[in-house]
Amino acid sequence: MNLDSLRNRTRARFRALFIDTDFDLFSLQDRDWPFVLFSLAANWGSGKQDPEMLLYLEKVFDKHPEHLGRLLANFFSGPDIFADVRAQQLEALADPAKIVHWLDKYGDKALGSMDVRRAANSVREFAKRQEKPVSPQ
Repeated sequence: MNLDSLRNRTRARFRALFIDTDFDLFSLQDRDWPFVLFSLAANWGSGKQDPEMLLYLEKVFDKHPEHLGRLLANFFSGPDIFADVRAQQLEALADPAKIVHWLDKYGDKALGSMDVRRAANSVREFAKRQEKPVSPQ
């Protein structure tokens, strides 16, 4: 079996278990949902974000904005010295600009604690550094 075939089978299983049933991935135990989420959204290391997963996440965040905060808290717990490394890992899940969009969309509903607010600020700073300057015309 090749890796693309395995990715496709995994994506189909995810669709059947989570998307088609409207299951909230974040209802899994805290030790489980980050692994499942990262593995699926990062498309099993393909280097390409899975657009279907991003739509699923936004749908879940629409119902439960606090899950965005849980996601950020999961990536950014610990010393600030590693914030950029964590932001790069998070980038495999979703483009930093997309995460900033979600932060703007859900606002305080997603930002329950000071730790989550610090994590959101780290993502915003990382996204600003990732922006490509617009060249003069």
